[in-house]
Amino acid sequence: NCCPLLLLRYASLYFCLGVEAQENELLALEIIHRYVELLDKYFGNVCELDIIFNFEKAYFILD
Repeated sequence: NCCPLLLLRYASLYFCLGVEAQENELLALEIIHRYVELLDKYFGNVCELDIIFNFEKAYFILD
């Protein structure tokens, strides 16, 4: 029962997501891509410092 890990890099940001075996990996990749697009719209060219110092806002966008 191995769960695949997805690792994506967007500019200087790395996203790691664990996906269950029965889940669609392509859908998970699309969700990460849309999350990065939303972060870019909110922060304007998002970087790791935006997420570190505004963790609550980044989490709210994800939720």
